[in-house]
Amino acid sequence: MKKTLINLIVLALLSSIGFTQKSILADKSLNQTAVKEAFILKTDQDESFPISGSHLLREKEQKILDYLETHPEYRQLNKTRSTAWNFAPGDPYDWWADSLIDNAGQYQVSSTCRAIGTDCYIFVEDVAWQDGWVNQEAVDAIVDAFDNNIYPTDTETFGNPPNVDTDDKIIILILDIKDDYSIANSGAYTAGYFYSANEYPDGDAALGGIRSNYAEIFYMDCFPANLSTSGGRNQVFGTTAHEFQHMIHWAYDDNEMTFVNEGLSMIAEYVCGYGLRNEWVQR
Repeated sequence: MKKTLINLIVLALLSSIGFTQKSILADKSLNQTAVKEAFILKTDQDESFPISGSHLLREKEQKILDYLETHPEYRQLNKTRSTAWNFAPGDPYDWWADSLIDNAGQYQVSSTCRAIGTDCYIFVEDVAWQDGWVNQEAVDAIVDAFDNNIYPTDTETFGNPPNVDTDDKIIILILDIKDDYSIANSGAYTAGYFYSANEYPDGDAALGGIRSNYAEIFYMDCFPANLSTSGGRNQVFGTTAHEFQHMIHWAYDDNEMTFVNEGLSMIAEYVCGYGLRNEWVQR
């Protein structure tokens, strides 16, 4: 099984990204600058297309890992929330999110719980809901895809997610992710991301000032992602499967080589039925 999985990783990466002449894999933590230097996104920039955004936060995550390396005793501490969230539909909550534009920092998103599934809470940014970018039909479709496909497939394939918030449901925040997407220039937009800083208590020493939701949460885009059609949702669902694998992987190895972690997330897209992406091309 292990050999088969490794072969699948190699196949996915060779099909999707193409290696550069420089060995980007020599660095254990592929940061945002390295990614930009190593790859460009799709030669045809005439229309928008989704990408995953977790790699854009690698540099910040590395600072947390550096703290853990110099404070090995920290890993022995049992840090979990004392009570589960137990949200109900209609509950408001302000979540921390991250701008993926260079050095733009964190900000709070006012949102409302719009649905509860077997394995998820769905929160939608209030502005996005008011502007009609997300409606109840889209929310219900996301619950269905996550509960009946993405969650069971990813957990069966890769293992169980972490549970620092003592709530078995995963929080999915749908919002207009702040990234470099431009309507005028079109091109890539960030369809979703997972940020491991949310797995630590807010204000924790390991975070070094980074704000945390202290929850199993990942983020889904709603503009320019089109959640009003099944085709548009399917584009985002592939990224959802991708980011959920990152969350699961963090529970087993929070300092995994980027090559392995990203490869497994590509496999997550494939085994969940969303195919292999080929937006990455060699510079």
